[in-house]
Amino acid sequence: MRILLVSLNNETKPYPVFPLGLAYVAAAVPPGHDVRTVDLCVEEDLGALDDPLFRPDLVGISVRNVDNLTFPLSESYVPFLKKVVEALKAAAPSARIVLGGSGYSLFPEELLGYLGLALGIVGEGEEAFAWIIGHLEDGRLHEAPSLAWIARDGSFRQNPPNFHRPFRGRPDRSLFSTGHYLVEGGMANVQTKRGCRYKCIYCTYPAIDGSTIRLREPADIVDEIEGLVREAGVEYVYFVDDIFNEPPAHAEAVCDEILRRGLSVRWTGFVNPTKLSRDLLSKMKAAGCEGIELGTDTGSPAVMRTMRKSFSVESVRRAADDCRSLGLPFCHYLIFGGPGETRETFMETVRLMEETDPTAVIAMIGPRIYPMTELEAIARREGVVSEGDSLLFPRFYVSPAMGAEWALDFLRDYCRAHRNWVVPGLEINTGRDVTRVLRSRYRAAGPLWSRLRK
Repeated sequence: MRILLVSLNNETKPYPVFPLGLAYVAAAVPPGHDVRTVDLCVEEDLGALDDPLFRPDLVGISVRNVDNLTFPLSESYVPFLKKVVEALKAAAPSARIVLGGSGYSLFPEELLGYLGLALGIVGEGEEAFAWIIGHLEDGRLHEAPSLAWIARDGSFRQNPPNFHRPFRGRPDRSLFSTGHYLVEGGMANVQTKRGCRYKCIYCTYPAIDGSTIRLREPADIVDEIEGLVREAGVEYVYFVDDIFNEPPAHAEAVCDEILRRGLSVRWTGFVNPTKLSRDLLSKMKAAGCEGIELGTDTGSPAVMRTMRKSFSVESVRRAADDCRSLGLPFCHYLIFGGPGETRETFMETVRLMEETDPTAVIAMIGPRIYPMTELEAIARREGVVSEGDSLLFPRFYVSPAMGAEWALDFLRDYCRAHRNWVVPGLEINTGRDVTRVLRSRYRAAGPLWSRLRK
């Protein structure tokens, strides 16, 4: 069978992201099939989808995000997805097209209807895509786990995602340009686990990966990193886990394995401050960690409770103190304007940033409202989203007690004196030109927030 795998994502801000999920799907394709890929972050136009020498029987499209999650400069990727689907239908009219990816998984019925397609995969794609390949022409196609489809009577149907299967195996990067992402993004991405047990009101991870944490074996993780270092010249790894140090014992085991092998690699990832002991942080640094990222969201205890954060302001302070004492850079990610946010709680967050003195702050205004989240229920209850309104195109929650314009005006002025703040919604210290200058000037690998103060 001729199979074409297409990565839709072509976003380059703040840097392009290697299509890791699609590489896992590629690795799950059974032997004996002719598999090609088109990565639209690498290709310059849609002409790459039309190869007269390769007419696929099956096409898988990975939709990483449906928009850029940035208020007020929101941009939907759905129209671009429609162009891609139309180009594929024209190039290979007899091919079966299957949608997948985290972005698709949040809007399975809407996207099939919008695009005029019949098949999709919700959640992880490896098991389901392999099943589709094996049963494309027989009567068992719709038994595929995690499959979503439009039935002959026009109704939408979906098999439950399998969020309990072990997380094993490695992505097949050979079909993609790892070198492109090393030049443009400065790092390789690695996943050590799937699933998130926490309940942040805006977060989609439990819907995409499940709420049961499934861990990879530390030796397998470090095997993958070692291969990237040896075969692709990778110097920097970004752990894409929702939380790298959940559970702490697993993070420690990964560090121990890196140290045992004497592997020279630099890395970073998101951490939970309540699970971040000084000993673990010290071991992380010894194993090559060059900085940590904290999904702090807010410095207000009241808003922290409303956002259902799993940690306290005091734990954030403690993590910051430990980072400074160990000489480890750290970055806060903030989301201003969630439920309960006022100008007073906004300023509590600003004061916490000044107190903890992070290497960098990345600040967003208004959490994106996604289906299947508590934030959606709040937004509908408060009339921010009306009955029947779709969330496929970007909608944001901005607390009226704070006010979007007041917050944006404050940040415009504040960031003139605080050069280590990044505000994507105002294009402050972000954009492809900024990242290219920083990479060129400092020959920097990895995330660039650690370079802003320079």
